[in-house]
Amino acid sequence: MIPVLSLVLGPLGLSIFCILLPRLVAVVPAAVYGGTAGWSIWMIYTRQSFQLRLLDTIGVTLLADSAAAYLLLTNAAVSLGVMLYLRPKSYPPFFHTLVLMLHGGLNACFLSYDLFNLYVVIELTTIIAFVLVIHPLEDRHIWNGLRYIFISNIGMVFYLIGTIMVYETTGSFAMQELSRAHPAAAALIMGGLLVKGGVFIPGFWLPLAHSEAEAPVSALLSGVVVKIGVLPLLRFAALSESLDHMVRLMGVGSALMGIGLALFQKDVKRLLACSTLSQVGFILAAPPVGAFFAFAHGVAKSSLFLAVSGLSSRDLNRLQSSGVQWQVWSAMLLAALSICGMPLFGGFSAKVAAFEQILSWQRPFMAAAAVGTAAVLSRLIFLKPVFEPLPDGFARDSALLLTGFLLITGVAAGPYLRPQWLEAIGITAAGCGVHYAGVRRLARIRLPNRWERLEDIIGMTCVVLLALMILGVRP
Repeated sequence: MIPVLSLVLGPLGLSIFCILLPRLVAVVPAAVYGGTAGWSIWMIYTRQSFQLRLLDTIGVTLLADSAAAYLLLTNAAVSLGVMLYLRPKSYPPFFHTLVLMLHGGLNACFLSYDLFNLYVVIELTTIIAFVLVIHPLEDRHIWNGLRYIFISNIGMVFYLIGTIMVYETTGSFAMQELSRAHPAAAALIMGGLLVKGGVFIPGFWLPLAHSEAEAPVSALLSGVVVKIGVLPLLRFAALSESLDHMVRLMGVGSALMGIGLALFQKDVKRLLACSTLSQVGFILAAPPVGAFFAFAHGVAKSSLFLAVSGLSSRDLNRLQSSGVQWQVWSAMLLAALSICGMPLFGGFSAKVAAFEQILSWQRPFMAAAAVGTAAVLSRLIFLKPVFEPLPDGFARDSALLLTGFLLITGVAAGPYLRPQWLEAIGITAAGCGVHYAGVRRLARIRLPNRWERLEDIIGMTCVVLLALMILGVRP
């Protein structure tokens, strides 16, 4: 059980020493991230699980199982990629320390298995993420950070009220007790996690928050931070048929809505952020394998956000005419192909596993979302590569590391069956065909931005919460 505690206490404790001795950031983060990666890989390989209860029925419970291990591995891979991105740049040691603190907070979120402790560590992680988002203290970053933390806290207020209702009914904060709680409690808790995970309509805050942050922060937010609201939903889906159905329904809605928004984007970072909104839906659409899908998406999406920092412009129309330096294009191509689900990449293994777990009513919607994903990412895949000097903002080491994770996962996990390969290639080809058939012209249409206004996001979130209560999310 000591390794389980060290995954949380180690990064948080060592970050204090990094504040006191800034030179330690050259060594400590790499050791911590590598340790998390090694332990999570061992957990996945041996298929072991550990549960640690610290304070009896009302207290803290930690669970290290395969689902948590995949999210821990995602956290380690993304953190390592961001660390390599930051090394040659002029980011202060305190920024490295904040990333280390965030790593520890995320580990705590993925290991927490009781409702109240999960609330505490999610709020801790949100505060650390807020400090990263507002860097380097420009007006737009400060407003983006304030907007992010305000919306997150609104969602967590719903979650906390639901948690109190569960305790009032059952006398325990254990996640399993949600099955004996009042349906309103389940609706409140789920509503709060939908906000935090950037899922469906409560996730309308995500495109602006992720696109306006700096590249390493965007990689952390889209790659791993949104998963702290997703993993509990995956765990809830296993408690009852009603919760499983609702989680799957929210997943399908988010997958389609994210693609619909991404088709109209001409800003490359907003396109990637809307794609995150969609891919979170894929994670929830197949709860039994959602953690593995979260790993494949998190690594690929963080690689994309780090790679696009080397682009000369964020305007896709301008990039279409000017071209992209070939090393940047190569990094984007490999990560995009993984998200599309092409064979030999981790995204292919995850998408095959997801389609094996979806229900019959989900299949046509998720197939359409898969084709839409390929159509959206075709705008990156078919940019013109040019042979020019490597831009200063390009993170070559990060791209190599994260692409290596995707390739190793894809080769190791397979599958190597011809029908599944042909289906994956066919879906990607169909998406490319849709792209060239004229869907790419949708980016010329400017969508109204009212749906991203703070007051409207809160209002729509309340409407979704009310709908969950009316529908009766019965644990």
